[in-house]
Formats: sequence, structure tokens, C-alpha cells
Amino acid sequence: MANLFDSLQDNTFDVTTNTMGYPATWQPKAGGPLQSATVLYNDNTQKYKLSNMDFEPEGYRVEYRLSFFTGLKQSVDEGIDEKIIVVLPEGSLQFDVRKVDSKFDGKTFTAYLELI
Repeated sequence: MANLFDSLQDNTFDVTTNTMGYPATWQPKAGGPLQSATVLYNDNTQKYKLSNMDFEPEGYRVEYRLSFFTGLKQSVDEGIDEKIIVVLPEGSLQFDVRKVDSKFDGKTFTAYLELI
């Protein structure tokens, strides 16, 4: 049984992705079934401040749960060229996955993408 914090964290992520998330798919290069998830999508129009200067990190990215896209991080870490498709209201976009980082909690991943 999960502790109270874990339950709150899971519920918060679910509410956020259900409210602001977008459908995404990944077909593992190594084979296996197509994996689908609702992800939090950020594009390269958002900027961050670093020492009073605009800093634009690697552009496009998606955030997803540990239980989604099982094996994506490992595959990208091994140098395999993986792709993700994100379905936005204006249409589908396909991306190369450049890097996947685990966030501080170990339950959430951020995939850094390049538009194809």
C-alpha cells in the first residue's frame, strides 16, 4: 500500500495530465507493442531565466510517469534512435528522442526531443 504522499503525488499527476496532457505514442525499435500515454508537452517557445538572461534548453520535451513508455530511457541511454509522436490539436508531431532524464522523485521522466 502506498503512503499518503505517494497517493497524493499520483492523483496530482493524473489530474494534471488529464487536464493539460496530450496523447503520445512510442513504437520501441527493439520490437514489442506500440505504447501510448498521456504526456505533459512543452515546446521550445518557453524560455527560462538564468542569471537575468534568457536560457532556452533543448527545446521540445515531454514529461511522463515511470509506468509509461517502459524501456524508453534505457533504449535511449543505449544509443538507440527512438521516436515519439505527440498528438496536438493542430496535428501530430514526430520527434527524435535525444535524452531521457529521471526527475528527483524517480517516478517521473522528462524526454528531450527534436522535431523531425
